Amino acid sequence: MLGGSTASLGGSTGTTNSTGRNSVTGQCTGSTSCPGETAYEQCLETACDTQLKATLGNGYASGSFSGPCGPYTTCEQACPCDATKTTCDTNCYTTHVLGNTSCLAAFQVLETCILGAPCTTPACTTGTDTSTATLTNTATLTNTATLTNTATLTNTATLTNTATLTNTATLTNTATLTNTSTNTATTNCVALASCCDVLVAGAQGAAYQQTCSQLTSYGDAVCLQVLSGWQQAGLCK
Repeated sequence: MLGGSTASLGGSTGTTNSTGRNSVTGQCTGSTSCPGETAYEQCLETACDTQLKATLGNGYASGSFSGPCGPYTTCEQACPCDATKTTCDTNCYTTHVLGNTSCLAAFQVLETCILGAPCTTPACTTGTDTSTATLTNTATLTNTATLTNTATLTNTATLTNTATLTNTATLTNTATLTNTSTNTATTNCVALASCCDVLVAGAQGAAYQQTCSQLTSYGDAVCLQVLSGWQQAGLCK
């Protein structure tokens, strides 16, 4: 139960079921009285009625539990009031409250309301649980497994680069540059000079003497022009 109070709400004293629990409150009845318990429950039902209905269903006051935490209350009602009580109650809480987010959220809202309600807590809720149930775990877990890693990784690989790069290429330049061009300047002027020799030696040689004496200063174009003119005139061959 949450805070020792929510599952004990019912609005009446109820009857004792086959497990020894009050059919409304869910508490183990036994022979112990709890002065003020009924008044406390009625006070909480008034102060936190909305939250109780949201948690345990609209019929919680008459002992009919539903809502998100109905399964928890039903489970707790079935727990016997003997040495196994605490274990059984804990299992119900773990399964139906901690394992149900809707119930856990509703209980948290209800708990906030209960803690802030102006209700007087009965003395019996602070009593001591005298249950003598003992849970002893004698199981022994022994791990004798031994993990030994004897693997050895040895890298004996050797990388040797024996490659030799030799450049035996021979570049031989067998090209022959032959200048087959003809110096037409020399040819034209030489031809003109030969023509001059003929003309100067002729009957009118004096007329060509000045021109021919200046041949050394003529360029190719002039020699060609003079030679062509004389050839057309039939003076030179």
